[in-house]
Amino acid sequence: MAIELPADYYLDNFRDLLQFVRSTYADLLIESEKQFADQLMDLSEPAVRLYIRLLCRSKSIFRLDKLHYSEIPDLISAAAELEESGYLQINPEYDVQSLLPLLTKQDIANLLSAAAACEADQKGKSLSVLKRAELENLALDNLPDSAVIFQQMTVLEVLNQDHFEVYKLCFFGNLYQDMTDYVLRDLGLTQFETYELDKQYRAFDSREKICSHLAYYQCSYRFDQLAPDDIDAQIQLASELPEPIDNALQRRVDRLRNKIARNLERQKSYEQALDLFEKSARPPARERRARILATLQRDHEALELCAQIASSPFNEEERHSVTAFAARLAKRCESPWPKPSLYKPPQHHLTLKNREGSVEYIVRDYFNEQSTNCFYTENVLCNSVFGLFFWDIVFAPVAGVFYNPFQQAPADFYEPEFVRTREPLLKARLDMVRNPGQLRRLVLQHYERKHGLQNPMVNWRYLELDLLEQALERIPLVDWETLFQRLLLDLRAHRTGFPDLVVFPDVGGYEFVEVKGPGDTLQKNQLRWMEYFAKVGIKHSVCHVEWAGEIDGSPVVEESVIETD
Repeated sequence: MAIELPADYYLDNFRDLLQFVRSTYADLLIESEKQFADQLMDLSEPAVRLYIRLLCRSKSIFRLDKLHYSEIPDLISAAAELEESGYLQINPEYDVQSLLPLLTKQDIANLLSAAAACEADQKGKSLSVLKRAELENLALDNLPDSAVIFQQMTVLEVLNQDHFEVYKLCFFGNLYQDMTDYVLRDLGLTQFETYELDKQYRAFDSREKICSHLAYYQCSYRFDQLAPDDIDAQIQLASELPEPIDNALQRRVDRLRNKIARNLERQKSYEQALDLFEKSARPPARERRARILATLQRDHEALELCAQIASSPFNEEERHSVTAFAARLAKRCESPWPKPSLYKPPQHHLTLKNREGSVEYIVRDYFNEQSTNCFYTENVLCNSVFGLFFWDIVFAPVAGVFYNPFQQAPADFYEPEFVRTREPLLKARLDMVRNPGQLRRLVLQHYERKHGLQNPMVNWRYLELDLLEQALERIPLVDWETLFQRLLLDLRAHRTGFPDLVVFPDVGGYEFVEVKGPGDTLQKNQLRWMEYFAKVGIKHSVCHVEWAGEIDGSPVVEESVIETD
């Protein structure tokens, strides 16, 4: 049954956000930011409603005649009150070019005619048959100023957006979330865990941090507007990146710095790209530096950097990223380097009748027809068991990681800090895996009590209880422990790449099976998981499928052939 929101739902949500920030960050807000909230709430409800409606949209200027809100019957009076209070400007000082996006083609044609500017273009073509771009060019050439537009329509500009940016940053901890999260919650589409939002756990503990994060988002917005080949502007932007003063800002700045550097590399501005990558502590900065050095024929420097990566990688992905490259480079330098070894997992070859449906489901059905319980899980099973088993630790109160009620994870969840900060809790929980019954008890307990709540690892949509219970029964505790250990090494990278299927044969045991259709090959993260399975003794294989015949309901044509290395 659909939930119908009250007409003023957004008003209550906006007040909630303002109140949260005022109470949590009162000591860090400047006076104008406090007045922004206080004076707005003193206005009439229609005026406040109109302001919130416009403030939460993606643009800042609007045509009054295009606005229709049933709960605000007198838009003109509401707009006038907002202008008098300094929250809105009516018919702002914009040039014609800035206002053209508000106009339809017919609007532009009407304005040109009304202003007696022209009835046709220089070639004599009627305005009605011109394309929009042609009409806009005519308007720029023939309309004297924006006053002509304001004679035909009323334009509203939202003011004080910079103040609301501060409130959003303090509330969400970022500027990519918005009031939509409230709506999704109110509609029951997303449900979040309850965690402590005490002042001591707030995202920012100084005004300097707020300003630095705002400066980063301004740089990020500017980067998105730059042309890829505008090298000077990108170098200038990189020089204006704020100095990271906390872990979250360090991550954000390094990601943006890497984007700028990669653009410069593509434009063959190698020295500038090298300089930026060298300032970044985040992959793939070191790998890109090594490749640029090789491009510049500085092979020995590149190989030395590869050696540093191999001996002390940021993560497993970074180490693998230079393995083959370093071997080729060493050969070119006539320097010693271990020959890279490529793990080859056990292979199954099946020839099946082609029929409708994805190849993974077809193979799943085939295994189920062979007196075997088989589930298509991909990343769902192992990630979900991890999320359920460590649920309370994921949402443990840690300073600076929970900013608002709409987080499916702590802010540091995918970073090394997550493990370092909670190391005693995680170690104690891992020790519990070895005790018979503890894993099953906690996982099923959280499955029942937390069902439907957001968790970065739990996929409720595809997590079947039957699958969960069989996995807890059939997969040995030692295997769960090793799976958890690898996930904890790099939650961002290792949460993907699991095989498509998990098979529970009637004779006992289990096996992970990756399905590949004709022409499909293993991805790097999939191969890394299988290499790990081989090291810890977890049974796994790749099932290569070939099609025989036309689409019908027939099952197997050839029995499988198993190859092992």
